[in-house]
Amino acid sequence: EPVWTLPRFILYSPIDPEKLPVPKPVGTDKTYTFCHVSKSVESKWNSDLPKLCKFFLDRNPEDVRFIFMGIRDNLAKEMKDYPNVTCYKENAKPVGEVFGTSDTMLFFVSYSREEAWSRSVAESMTCGLNVVASERGGTKDSVIDKNCGFLCKDYNSYISACLKLIENRPLATSMGRNSAIYS
Repeated sequence: EPVWTLPRFILYSPIDPEKLPVPKPVGTDKTYTFCHVSKSVESKWNSDLPKLCKFFLDRNPEDVRFIFMGIRDNLAKEMKDYPNVTCYKENAKPVGEVFGTSDTMLFFVSYSREEAWSRSVAESMTCGLNVVASERGGTKDSVIDKNCGFLCKDYNSYISACLKLIENRPLATSMGRNSAIYS
């Protein structure tokens, strides 16, 4: 009975699904698109990001595209000549517009970052994107590993997860649907 007297709070989501795009099937064109939307805080962007992009672009640049919004200037400069890599300043476009043209949210933060809750991961899931993210911090509470996407611990696990999605579009679509349901 003492529990009944405790105050109850409802925390409303800051995400308005009405302002986000309807999920689209993965791979509606030949190119598979990864995005990462975040603040330009240093730890929200992994310094291995150019290396990861180069790995995929060296394989076949027409198969993959990357869209980054809020990316740190030094990383954007490092990738300025990479084909199929688009870098935007923070808030340069509506978040839903970036998600609406993407297949996967690549939440590739610094390996030491402990993100308590990522709004961009939650918004991308609401848009029906599967997520490739760090297994550290609160991301593991948002992304169900191998259901809504993949949780990664190091560079090689990010490469492996991205390859699985590129090579298996039905899996990517299924995980995206799971993300939308779970979000």
